[in-house]
Amino acid sequence: MEEFLFVTYNLGYKDLLAKGYAPFGVVPLGFLDAPHTILSKQPLNNLTDLKGVKIRAHGTYAELMNSLGAAATYVPMGEIYTAISTGVVSAAQSAYSVLAGNKIHEVTKYYQDPPYTWGCSPYYVSQKALNALPDDLKNVVMMSGLYEFTLWSNNLAMQTEIYVGAIKTFEKAGLKKCTIPEKEWREVALPIAQKITAKAAGQNPLCLEMLSILDKFYSNREAGTFGAW
Repeated sequence: MEEFLFVTYNLGYKDLLAKGYAPFGVVPLGFLDAPHTILSKQPLNNLTDLKGVKIRAHGTYAELMNSLGAAATYVPMGEIYTAISTGVVSAAQSAYSVLAGNKIHEVTKYYQDPPYTWGCSPYYVSQKALNALPDDLKNVVMMSGLYEFTLWSNNLAMQTEIYVGAIKTFEKAGLKKCTIPEKEWREVALPIAQKITAKAAGQNPLCLEMLSILDKFYSNREAGTFGAW
């Protein structure tokens, strides 16, 4: 989460997002990140274990899983339980709390931890509604709704049902923890994810600017020059 906050507030992601939504009269306030996991019937201890696994995933997550050799398919959230029970899929990818809330732990045997990725849920407000507020309240909304909200909500989330509570639910159900090494995610999956993101960005100038920021961020992180920023 620290890296997300750094990229968002120090490197300009929030500012680019604001530029993109400004023509539509919308202002980004803050972000709630939910850690994502994979619940499965089979152990997943490395990326090779993903090959051939029929996994519920959607969007860019599905593209990533397919690129890693899995067989991703979209299943509506309310149908995942039945899909795993009947063998349509044998694994599901989503937020810890979402999978726990849908009781997917009842039909699986393993969960992935620590989180292999995060899902971002931005919060927005109407510019018109914001302008209608007195200046003092407008300042309160903007100040508390940006960095502080994102920092507070995400730290709190990790200590509640969104993460810790979900893991307790998995463990109580008898699920065993699996961990695909972070090194594999970074060295194998990250380059693939970057290509998928670049494809989604197309030629949108704001998206291309964001990709440039991310490229520099990853390069500095791997080179150990993160502090120079």
